[in-house]
Amino acid sequence: MTIDQTCQSLEDLGHLNGILSRCSNVNELQHFIHVLDSEKEKTDTAIKTLHSSSYKEESASVRELELKRIELSGTLGNMKSLVSVTTDAHQLGDQITTKVKYLDQEKTKVLQTYEFVNNVQVLKTELANAHLSIQNEDWLKACESINVIRQLPDWVLTSRFVNATVPTSALPDEPKEVLEVWIKDLSQLLTKEFDRAARERNPDRITYYFKLFPLVGQQSIGIKSYSSFICNIIHEQSRLNMKTSQGTNTSHAFLILKLFETISNILIQHSNVIKKHYEPRYILDVMQKIQNECDLQCGLIFDTFWDTQRLDRVVNLVREYDYPILVEALTTSSEDRSNVDRQLIDERISLSNIGDLLNELAFILNRWSMYCKFFSNKWNEFGNEGEPGKTEITSLPEALFNSAFMSKIKERINPVFDTLSTFYLRRSLEKAYEIEEFPNITKNLNQSVQLVLTHSVESFVPPSSKPASSLIDDLVFVLNNIYKRAVSTGQSSIINNLINSTRRILETNFLSIVAKELKETHPRYNTQLINFKTILTNTATASRQGTPVPANDDTSFIKSATTALQSLNLNNDESNTARISKYLILLNSISLFDEYLSQLVSNLLNEVETDYLVFLEEGENRINRLNLKVILENLTGKIHGICDASLTQHVRILYTQVFKPRLTKLTVNLFAENEFLLTLEEFDSIDSSNSDGVSTFLQEFTQLTFPYYAIMTQDSYNKLIAMFIDQLSKDLEEKIWSLENKCNELGLIKLERSTSALITSLTKLNYKLRDRFVRVTQIIMVSNLGDDEEIDNLGEMHWVLTPTERLKARNLRVDR
Repeated sequence: MTIDQTCQSLEDLGHLNGILSRCSNVNELQHFIHVLDSEKEKTDTAIKTLHSSSYKEESASVRELELKRIELSGTLGNMKSLVSVTTDAHQLGDQITTKVKYLDQEKTKVLQTYEFVNNVQVLKTELANAHLSIQNEDWLKACESINVIRQLPDWVLTSRFVNATVPTSALPDEPKEVLEVWIKDLSQLLTKEFDRAARERNPDRITYYFKLFPLVGQQSIGIKSYSSFICNIIHEQSRLNMKTSQGTNTSHAFLILKLFETISNILIQHSNVIKKHYEPRYILDVMQKIQNECDLQCGLIFDTFWDTQRLDRVVNLVREYDYPILVEALTTSSEDRSNVDRQLIDERISLSNIGDLLNELAFILNRWSMYCKFFSNKWNEFGNEGEPGKTEITSLPEALFNSAFMSKIKERINPVFDTLSTFYLRRSLEKAYEIEEFPNITKNLNQSVQLVLTHSVESFVPPSSKPASSLIDDLVFVLNNIYKRAVSTGQSSIINNLINSTRRILETNFLSIVAKELKETHPRYNTQLINFKTILTNTATASRQGTPVPANDDTSFIKSATTALQSLNLNNDESNTARISKYLILLNSISLFDEYLSQLVSNLLNEVETDYLVFLEEGENRINRLNLKVILENLTGKIHGICDASLTQHVRILYTQVFKPRLTKLTVNLFAENEFLLTLEEFDSIDSSNSDGVSTFLQEFTQLTFPYYAIMTQDSYNKLIAMFIDQLSKDLEEKIWSLENKCNELGLIKLERSTSALITSLTKLNYKLRDRFVRVTQIIMVSNLGDDEEIDNLGEMHWVLTPTERLKARNLRVDR
């Protein structure tokens, strides 16, 4: 019986208490006792069974634990044996370590003793060798022996053992004292002999003594002596060049160039000698001394140049000059101008002399910039000897940036260059204005008349250059020269100042003068450059008075037309034609100047990109080309804005005075009111090409605009035609709106064809102008929609018409 069964039996016995309480007689009690005895026997049997099974399990567990205890006892014994072995091994290891350390200490002592003995032996040997070499004046062997002694540890030279054993009768002093005396004496001797060899210009002896200084630990004295030797070469060569140049035409800029060439050759040749016997860093000390000598010689040459050219006087004259011709051009009309004594001005300040001075100053600064690049490359090469990747020049060495000649450039040369450059530009502008010429455009007009009359305008090839004032070519030529000259200097401050001065001069002088001339030559209202009706009338008259013109002889007809044109210009319409011609040339001048200036700056940007010059940021030693590019681009941006605004203003005046009055006359017969109510027979009979009104309009439009197209620049002409098209599109829109209830379906088809042909012809030279007719095309498109077509079904169209206007256009037809 299991424990669960036993518990169940006990629960049943507990249940007997209820039965006992219900017994009411003896028989029931006897029966209860019988049942109780029976249950007792069952319970006793169950308990015995449970006890027996529990005892067996417990005995088995006890036996198993006993077996494990025996096994653990054996393991414990093994562990104790292992601990004992480990302890013994540890003790043995400690003993071995102690013995090894002892042996290492003994070995170190032996090595130190051995090294000390060897050093003492070397010391005694080299002291003897040095003493003997000095007596024999064999300076190389003496210095080599001293160099070996210098490599010995200092404690060897000062040890008591050495001081007691090494001194001899020949050298009784301590080795340390002997060495110091020798180094001092040899330094003086080597310096004296080096200077003598330098004076004699004996390169072998110079190299011989120069390489001995490091052996006695006197690198600084050797470098100082060698630097003096090199600087003396530079000094003597520079003086020789200056002496030989006296009485010749040799420029001072050329003397500075020869100086820089001498320095660069010396650096290239002698740096290898220095690098061979000294550390590369010592070359930087030599370069510093060379730069000091370079500053001295450059300053001397420039001061001579300054005094010879009397630059103080020249600068004062330039600053006192008041530009009378420019002032008069800006303040008085062309009729009221007086004749300025040009010869007197040229005698006081010769523009060619100023140009020569600027060229020489620019040459000096150019060679200085190139020298700075060379010097910086060498400085980086020797300063970053252990870092070969760091050779890019990002800043000037302090030896250059803080040099005396660099200060002179900033304080004296650059301001003078700025002053003279500004004067050169303004005076050149003044002279160019004084000799300004306007081209004769008669040939252009003749060609345009011939092409229009022969209906050959499609074959016209625009000339490579449009007629403009000679002032533009002269001014751009001067600007190109002064900008190239400024960029060649490599001085960012000069370029920046010149650009600012140029912008100011162009705004206040050049553009103001052109604007004033444009104002004086405004075309009169409703005047024409060419009146084709008058030409044709005169041509017909000339033909009637002379030999009759054959029907197909275009050549004779053109000759007659040209004669009539010349007669017209000379006799009847000269003043008006001359005004308009000059006005167009002035417009071309502004447009071409803007174009030429942009091209000039583009070329300068390419030149700035070249890597042969060093450009310094103003006030700093950082090398930066990006700022220069931004400065140059800002110049073109500002001047372009001014030119474009002036061009737009004066082209609008031309349009208002000449074209707008003609536009009203041109559109009178365009799209007549009775033209678009067509029957089927009338529609079939019309020409599929342009209508009479459109053909007449295009013919007169060509006669009106083509001479201007042949003369004006593309930019000016585009602005003019854009204004014309803007007004024409508004007039066409009004005419189309006026056709309400005056056109039918066939008439609108004709209107669409005529309008399309008109727009195509007007915009063939500039397709973007089609956008100006978008309202017209949308009105015609909506009006041509069929009755079953809805406006909302036209998709994602960008409407410029309002919904009300679209509805009005839809109902334009009378038969809707």
